[in-house]
Amino acid sequence: MRIQEILWRSARFYADRVALVCGGEQFTYGQFRERVNRLANGLSGLGARHGDRIAALLPNCHRFAELYLAGAQLGAVLVPLNVRLSPQELMRLMDHSEARGLVSGGAFRQTVQAMAGMLPRLPFRVGWGLQAEGFLDYEDLIRAGSPRWADFDFNEGEVAIQMYTSGTTGTPKGVLLTHGNLLANTLTGIFERRFSCRDVFLNAAPLYHIADVEYFLQILSVGGTNVFIGRFDPLPFLEAVQRERVTGTWIVPTMIHDLLACPDLARYDVSSLRTIFYGGACLSPDLFFRAQKVFPCQFSLGFGLTEASPLISLLRPEDHQGEAGEVGRRLRSCGRAAFNVEVRIVDEEGKRVTPGQVGEIVVRGANVMKGYWKMDQETQWTLRGGWLHTGDLAWMDEEGYLFLVDRKKDVIKSGGENIYSREVEEVIASHPAVREVAVIGIPDDRWSEAVKAVIVLREGVPCSEKEILEHCRLNLAGFKQPKSVVFVPSLPKNITGKVLKTELREMYPRSSGGPHGF
Repeated sequence: MRIQEILWRSARFYADRVALVCGGEQFTYGQFRERVNRLANGLSGLGARHGDRIAALLPNCHRFAELYLAGAQLGAVLVPLNVRLSPQELMRLMDHSEARGLVSGGAFRQTVQAMAGMLPRLPFRVGWGLQAEGFLDYEDLIRAGSPRWADFDFNEGEVAIQMYTSGTTGTPKGVLLTHGNLLANTLTGIFERRFSCRDVFLNAAPLYHIADVEYFLQILSVGGTNVFIGRFDPLPFLEAVQRERVTGTWIVPTMIHDLLACPDLARYDVSSLRTIFYGGACLSPDLFFRAQKVFPCQFSLGFGLTEASPLISLLRPEDHQGEAGEVGRRLRSCGRAAFNVEVRIVDEEGKRVTPGQVGEIVVRGANVMKGYWKMDQETQWTLRGGWLHTGDLAWMDEEGYLFLVDRKKDVIKSGGENIYSREVEEVIASHPAVREVAVIGIPDDRWSEAVKAVIVLREGVPCSEKEILEHCRLNLAGFKQPKSVVFVPSLPKNITGKVLKTELREMYPRSSGGPHGF
């Protein structure tokens, strides 16, 4: 089965049920299917073929949903781009992916204009509000395309999405997720979360993240309604919940923090919410208990990574219930393995460790990626022994709950985004005044973790925190930029010269506040 068949099935059974709500527009399943067919045929007419990469620089909207299904129908590979990356970062990803087309919208006109030198190399560009930039109008393409679906012949082992996740060396890794991978995770999610055609799901997190794609497909599979808002903001979020009688949503702890801080929160009717699904980081007990008083619904954590499509484990609604002390203990975990996903903790030799012993999380299941685009050695290493090696260090208790200890690759989780310290370090190290730098994540009430740079300056070369932050602003996406900078005479190191980041985290245990580009 391929993911476009999800839409065909739901359109057959629920043709008149509302499938998508976006701003002032809504589309039934019958209308959604017709638009997807027209878009697929229109893209085919522009030369899009099986296996072609189509880049998407889009806000959360019904058109993003249509492109996912139209690309799948063609057998093309969608490359969702993180809209918060700089034009230079986006161009590198498009070049690496060998994208043959780009779909975008007027909200990204300045970014598109900054990429003008690259765009003429693409065989086709489609968008709305970008005609002056040489893009074919999206709605014109829809109107001109045939409404008849075209069933291109390929199997579920073909790649549907190439989603990028940065490596610790700064080299982008294109995760290849097949139709089978996505369907396996979709079915697991439906089984675990018990979605039905009566569910109304608010897509507040970006569709360029695999987590939101997962939920979108689950709701699509059962004939429910997917509601889209362009970007998360507390007031539009609350308005959508009240207006559409939303039953579920997926957000990160930072968003929960912002909702609770909203002064108008009490004015909105959120009684329709049945479950708040969250991820990106664990909820602190304090934040959870405060949220529980405001939102009369269940909470459920999903833990995973892009390479697993993404679900690995769940802290289920029942895990959030009971005595405060026990709930607080479980909230520090990532829950237990999801249905149909095998999870182990192993040592350096790949042997299973005993409960309570720290090791690496490895995963096996139909949800595990095909590999990395143009990175055969990295693929073989990550999937060695038939298991996906996540790089996350954790221990498992006797009941099967996972507790993260550290990340082998020093990934920082801030506002639901993964930030890799090595990438930030390389940018800071390029500043002429910097001799050495170490970047760490430190606990932060709002962002879960904040990026902190610890810098050793070159002797006799003055530099200020403002200069470092400006250097980062010019070379990094906003969410990757340090929240604070400290200058030190030296970095703690072991006998081999490796920087001891554990000691740095002990030296700087909390965030000191400041701006952050989320």
